[in-house]
Amino acid sequence: MLPKTLSYICVAVATLAATATAHALTPDHFSRRSLLSGGKWIKVKVCHSGMQAISFEQLREWGFDKPSNVAVYGFGNAELAGRTSFADDIPDDLTPTATLTTADRIIFYGEATTRLRATSHNTLEYIHNVYDNYGYYFLSDSGEGKPVRYIDYSPDEAGSVQTTHLCACIHQPDDHNPMSGGAFWLGPELSQDSSLEYSFDIKKFQASDETHSYGTMGYTFVAGDDSDTTTVNVVPPSGITISNIIKRHTLRTGSANTYFNSAGGSVRFRPLAADGIENQRITFGFRLHKKARKPRFAAIKNVWAIYPRRNELNSESQMQMSLAATTSGRNFSFTSTRKAEVWDISDPLDVYACRTKYNAAEGIYSGTLDRMYGPGHAVPQVVVFDPDGELYTPEYCCEVPPQNIHGDEAPDMVIISTDELYDAACELADIHRSFGSTVNVYTHNQVLNEFGSGGASPMAYKMMVKMFYDRAPQRFRNLLLYGPATWDFRSLVMPDNEYLLTFLADRESHYKECSANFSSDAYFGMVDDSYSNLTIELADQQVAVGRLNVANSGAAHDVNMKIHHYMSNPPDPAVFARLLAISCDGDANAHFYQGQDAADGTLAANPAFTATRAHVSLYPVVNGKAEFTTRKAMSALYEGQGIFDYTGHGDENNLGRGNAIVWQKASSATMNNRHYPVAMLSTCSAYNFDHGNNDIATSLTFKAGAGAIATIGACRKVYLAYNGIFNNAVLQSYAQSAPGATIGDMYTRARHKAVADCGINKDALANNMCYNLCGDPLTKLPVPDYNATITSIGNKQAPAPGTRLAAAPGSRITISGNISDKNGKSVKNFNGSIRAIIYDGPSERRQYSAAGTDTVRTISLEEEILAECAGRVKAGEFTIDMCLPEPRIAGIRNRIILSAISDGTTRYSALGFTDCFAIDPEGDCGTDVQTTKPVISRMYIDSPASGSNCELTTDSPHTFYAIVEAPGTGISNASAIIGGSPRLTLDGRRDYPEIGSNITIDSLGRYIFAMPMTSELTAGYHHLKFSLSNTLGEPASRSISFLITPAAYKVNISVAETTATECATIEIESEADGTTNRLLILDYTGHTVFSASDISFPYRWNLNDNNGNRVADGAYTATVMVADSKGSGASAPAQITVIRK
Repeated sequence: MLPKTLSYICVAVATLAATATAHALTPDHFSRRSLLSGGKWIKVKVCHSGMQAISFEQLREWGFDKPSNVAVYGFGNAELAGRTSFADDIPDDLTPTATLTTADRIIFYGEATTRLRATSHNTLEYIHNVYDNYGYYFLSDSGEGKPVRYIDYSPDEAGSVQTTHLCACIHQPDDHNPMSGGAFWLGPELSQDSSLEYSFDIKKFQASDETHSYGTMGYTFVAGDDSDTTTVNVVPPSGITISNIIKRHTLRTGSANTYFNSAGGSVRFRPLAADGIENQRITFGFRLHKKARKPRFAAIKNVWAIYPRRNELNSESQMQMSLAATTSGRNFSFTSTRKAEVWDISDPLDVYACRTKYNAAEGIYSGTLDRMYGPGHAVPQVVVFDPDGELYTPEYCCEVPPQNIHGDEAPDMVIISTDELYDAACELADIHRSFGSTVNVYTHNQVLNEFGSGGASPMAYKMMVKMFYDRAPQRFRNLLLYGPATWDFRSLVMPDNEYLLTFLADRESHYKECSANFSSDAYFGMVDDSYSNLTIELADQQVAVGRLNVANSGAAHDVNMKIHHYMSNPPDPAVFARLLAISCDGDANAHFYQGQDAADGTLAANPAFTATRAHVSLYPVVNGKAEFTTRKAMSALYEGQGIFDYTGHGDENNLGRGNAIVWQKASSATMNNRHYPVAMLSTCSAYNFDHGNNDIATSLTFKAGAGAIATIGACRKVYLAYNGIFNNAVLQSYAQSAPGATIGDMYTRARHKAVADCGINKDALANNMCYNLCGDPLTKLPVPDYNATITSIGNKQAPAPGTRLAAAPGSRITISGNISDKNGKSVKNFNGSIRAIIYDGPSERRQYSAAGTDTVRTISLEEEILAECAGRVKAGEFTIDMCLPEPRIAGIRNRIILSAISDGTTRYSALGFTDCFAIDPEGDCGTDVQTTKPVISRMYIDSPASGSNCELTTDSPHTFYAIVEAPGTGISNASAIIGGSPRLTLDGRRDYPEIGSNITIDSLGRYIFAMPMTSELTAGYHHLKFSLSNTLGEPASRSISFLITPAAYKVNISVAETTATECATIEIESEADGTTNRLLILDYTGHTVFSASDISFPYRWNLNDNNGNRVADGAYTATVMVADSKGSGASAPAQITVIRK
């Protein structure tokens, strides 16, 4: 087997790298049944690589009645760490481990997290798994296992006899990780004043020949300085002879973007009393060369030694030997006064024992290998040990319950969760199953047990993903990591916790660069046969990977309910097709230009989209705050946006720069938008998920009942020159999503496009790798299913592209058309509501200049709504009557967006648009109209029965409702006209600007306004005033008063079915006597869907709304209010999850 490495230590020459060619795994590579599916299994951990022994007494304590029947399975925790690509010799499931059973114990060769072996007199192979502290193996008495096989002693009479070997030792300090990321750890920082010392115990030094009569000490150091070089002095120890020493090594240490560079050197040494010496400790020191300017950073990465040693076991119970030689042969010998076994461990997956011949008079064992050593041959690796001696002892971990991931069919998505969040992961899986998807849920340890020999290795996750993808590439396309990650999986610096894996940048060209030192979840979805870590930046991603790194089960439930609500109650097509584009100022307006390009590219990809441009440079910055931009963004989010894009400076806490902060992490806590956009944050460290921070990405995604449904953000510093590539790819992929597409589909298409657009620019490709998805990839995007096609406007046929129809302001038009599929065929079974949104014409806005280098430009905006009007779709045909308001600028063009939603529990939608219409005094396709003022026919709190002057309590949520009739005209929801939007005011002081976004249209064409109200309703009398106008500016208003009183009684509520499929049984406990009561069922946005008064408990809610229709699947809360002559009270909300059978 070719050597495979994650990290080769290179000496004197150049870095070695894995060269094995990746190829397709054979169809039968993965078992259809895991060994763990039955029988008794004990998991043990190995702390040191070498020969391990477990006594029969210990095995009995662990529950094995017949210890001699116990076999060992697994391959430790270095094997997968050395794999960079797919190959058929990667072990699958639990492979049997070669085991020797003696009279009182079992013995096997086990690897912990390292593999260290000399490959020549001055090179070695070193694999170090930075994701774990231990290796793991499994014990069972339910199989035959793998008794170690022996090869006979068959000396090669013509060959040489190897009596010495190379011994390798290493110091790999893990004191700190200067970048807080990447598979890279260092020792303490170097000093100019004192030496940092590393010692080696040289045992039984023995020159093998005149050419190789020395040992080699090698070292690697790193240094960072933006403008200078760093010099390290090597301080040799006393008591040794030195030759070919490099006493000083100078390194050019890089630029501002390169945190450090590295270099290595070596020293040949020979103890003064060389041959025959039993043991000598030698110590090498390292210090910075003194100069006036110290480097920003300098430290030792590793120090190692290789030296020739006699083949002598006497004082030790085991000894690993690298049989390097200058002549070829198979023979070896060693001296020992102890009983000895020899095992060849060159391939840890295929260990075998060598029979030996013992000369008792001389105390010499002689043996032969079944492979050659010497020039042109790989260096054999053997271990000599005393089977009765003191060997390493594995430690008990746990008994493993039966599991069988290998036996499962490929699903639509796999969720890997922590143990703590497993129930929450299953809850989310049930939500997806209710929508027809297949989801498998496994814990982190279950995956590692079957694919990583129980040890933490990213390749273990990857092999599971590869198995399911190869079995069903058209079905299995999503992986969700349900839990936190870290850059420090061994908890050397970060707190100990249960983490899910991510892939840490493992090449120096990556982890030394500020913008390439990435942690990547996308790695797990790169499962093409040709994948290699060495070209990870160029790899396609076949499986979408997202992460929900929630802090606890409560937060997990909230995000589950948010996902359920998003898919159960998706925003209408007009919201899906809205982009909120924000950019910061400065840098000669480079971020602004990038944000503009991204928005323009989105509109070009899908002309039905509308872009709201909230660039900082378009609004004044006051006292270092971009408050006008923030208000603009918040207002747009209340209105409803499908995707939210930010371009510019930022970090985990802020979007924007010091003198113009657009968004703060705390801003997410105040959001109450009921439509959740996908967020794309093209800025630094907005999603540094491996640092345990509550960053902006997670604050948006995990905001209960508001915020974003998913966020794409960078985990490291990223750069302006390359961010636009990934940003544009995401926005265009979103805009071009097909019906049925998921967030994962959109995300993987974007990654493919970004890789293609980067070409061979390695810096841009590495920049891409910093972006990850915070969200559930199987969440379905609300992409419209059909097209809403206009066939006529007024008395004219729909205009052809490039032509124009016009109607005069104040006239009435009828928009007619049909719902059609992608082939233009009318969808006759589409019945539902449709609304037309007409926009004001393009207007110009001039930038503010933030710095002398900024170029001031005037840009065109086309985002202000003039009016909305409702209509009905019957058998796929629709008509909408609309009275046209006066635009600010007449005669240019007024885009019309059509948004249709079908009736019934199975929801379909349609989107249409035209930009070939204008409101123009000279227009002739409208007709004169006689209008009636709009009427606010009903207005109440929570329930129609409440009326004005009702009494409510402080301890339950409340929702304001208004029903408006505006036949023939529609209502003005005009952001383009001052006072043109609906307005709701509490007590003359508190405005609710988002009321204009909380509109639905019922089957009668009435406009239903619903506004949740929470903390503002303190005890006392309150007054609400609601006002609006129709599209011709004719007003209507109405007021309501009510009393809020403190609760006199405590009311406890319980729901028997927290997941309700047919009904929800609600019970209460209250101290009130002879009470009246009222039950409210609220949806996830706080809107009342069902209410009932003076009912008996327990009460069985049949999951219907107030109109008798089955409510949509999703999260609901039940609240009960009680009252008697002494007072009233209300319960805290009780959770109900409605899922269809």
